[in-house]
Amino acid sequence: MRLGQMSPHHLGVIARTSSMAYKQTSKSVAQIGQELGVNYVLEGSVRRDADLIRITAQLIRVQDQIHLWADTYDRRLPGLLEIHDEIGAAIAARVNLKLMLRDKGQLTLNATRDTEAYDHYLRGRYHHARANLVDLQKAVEYFKKSTERDPSYAMAYSGLADSLIVLPLSGDLDPKDICPAAKIASTRAVQLDPDSAETHTADASVKFLYDWDFKGAEAAARRAIDLNENYSLAHMFLAHVLSNTGRHDEALPIIRQALVLDPFSLICGAMRGLFLYHAGRDLEAVEQFRATLDMEPRFWVGQIFAARVYERLGMYAEALAACDHAWEYSSGNTEAPSVAGYVHAVSGDRVKAKAKIDEMLELRKQRYVPSYNLALVHAGLGETENALQLLEQAFEERDAHMPFLLDQKWNGLRANVQFQKLLSRVGFPAS
Repeated sequence: MRLGQMSPHHLGVIARTSSMAYKQTSKSVAQIGQELGVNYVLEGSVRRDADLIRITAQLIRVQDQIHLWADTYDRRLPGLLEIHDEIGAAIAARVNLKLMLRDKGQLTLNATRDTEAYDHYLRGRYHHARANLVDLQKAVEYFKKSTERDPSYAMAYSGLADSLIVLPLSGDLDPKDICPAAKIASTRAVQLDPDSAETHTADASVKFLYDWDFKGAEAAARRAIDLNENYSLAHMFLAHVLSNTGRHDEALPIIRQALVLDPFSLICGAMRGLFLYHAGRDLEAVEQFRATLDMEPRFWVGQIFAARVYERLGMYAEALAACDHAWEYSSGNTEAPSVAGYVHAVSGDRVKAKAKIDEMLELRKQRYVPSYNLALVHAGLGETENALQLLEQAFEERDAHMPFLLDQKWNGLRANVQFQKLLSRVGFPAS
């Protein structure tokens, strides 16, 4: 993580999500370098004995597998985190990278000197990347612990905002209960460190999913990339805003760059598939979803996005199977019966479509169910009045699905004046 912040305009660094996939691997440096498309590989190990930590690190050039540098660091807790800067400076010297004064200062701006706060932060990021309800709730707890240990730790607040803001999507939680806390956390993060890519990315996500401030979200994401071109989530959110507002030619190269930086990221892979679907490039989207789900079939986000494109291709059996997987792997996210109900509706099985509506209404007696998810099935059934009434409820709920209203599944309502007004109120430009 610190390497990626050193000099992002000159040094590209693969994200931790992907690099950690090689933990305890038997693959050669040449194989790893080829798979990741990198020129150098940094290997290391950490051993602990009571409060004594020994870290060994070595830098290997991929093309000839020459060891350019190696060193060993012995520290006693809590002095562990200073090693990040030492290793970064040593690597910069070996690859002939000259750090500007601004880049050197950035190394310490968003750091914490509390090892427990940092440990909680890393655990939070691990769970956040898994993007399901249980893991996101764990991520929230870890980020909260991190902020409690170090109330000035900006990245912990950004992680907290990143996790909270997607809970209404991943966990069917009421946005009015969750999103204000996400906004507070993202605001605090930017206040603590206005020169951090992580904090501006968190700001972008809140502006996009809760404020529906698409221009503000785009500006925040672009600011994050300007601060750190190696931060894959900044690229992903910028592409997300562009794709959801119909700017597909701009979105697709940017999500591709996110995958270059983090090639094994399940969420970036699934998002690229979604954005290809938004652009009408359905066969490419299917290929992307298959590649992502080959890495982890239980990744429910990939399953539900794949169901959308299968439906448009008329692959109804595949779409319904993907919905079943999404329901199972998401611990019951109602986007699964919503999309399944829509598939039944457009394929002519109105009885099963209405059964999915009844299923969600029963769940609604026990917990929050997004009105958007109910509206989608009614739209598939051609029940325009019911669909619009539910979308109005979704607007009042600040439903995080509303930024997806340009999805082609709403085309049956596109010419409706009330729907056009709703698009404008959410923040979409006039068609």
